[in-house]
Amino acid sequence: MDATSRTLGHRADTMSLCNATDALVRPISPRDGAALMEFHRQLSDRACFFRYLAPRPTLRVDEVQHLICVNGVDRAALVVEVNGALIAVGGYDRLCDPRQAKVAIVVGEAFQHQYIASELLCRLAHLARIAGVSQFKAEVRSEDATMLSVFREAGFALSSTSRSNMVEITMNIALNPDTTPST
Repeated sequence: MDATSRTLGHRADTMSLCNATDALVRPISPRDGAALMEFHRQLSDRACFFRYLAPRPTLRVDEVQHLICVNGVDRAALVVEVNGALIAVGGYDRLCDPRQAKVAIVVGEAFQHQYIASELLCRLAHLARIAGVSQFKAEVRSEDATMLSVFREAGFALSSTSRSNMVEITMNIALNPDTTPST
């Protein structure tokens, strides 16, 4: 196991997709820069707009470096691969309040609606709890019904505030013995 895997407390493993395909889930690596850029190039303008909340035709080198260089405590990210190609990326960044982290997930269009985002959210919540994070925060465009559904159906206590065309979500990811997050 490499240092990144040890730091994140997560080993590479598989997830079965709804279409019976097995996907590899693993911590992001500094070696993923080119694959991340290719994944981004294949996203639709709409998917990029929902993920970055603004048009983003390409990722700058500094953005790629930010995404692939994580420490597993203040910043963590997981990727999902099928046949060696990235199909999804999810991560969290700790906020000023060390108990909170911003979470974001993007799944390639060909693999949406297969519970990948839900699975990544639960895995990221597990990693975040290990790092002392008890709340995830997310900003989602109000028309992004798929991502809003992922957050609302995750089983975490959730509050949301709508303003203009954005929904700000706060999820309590701390373990509660009376409830277990569903996937």
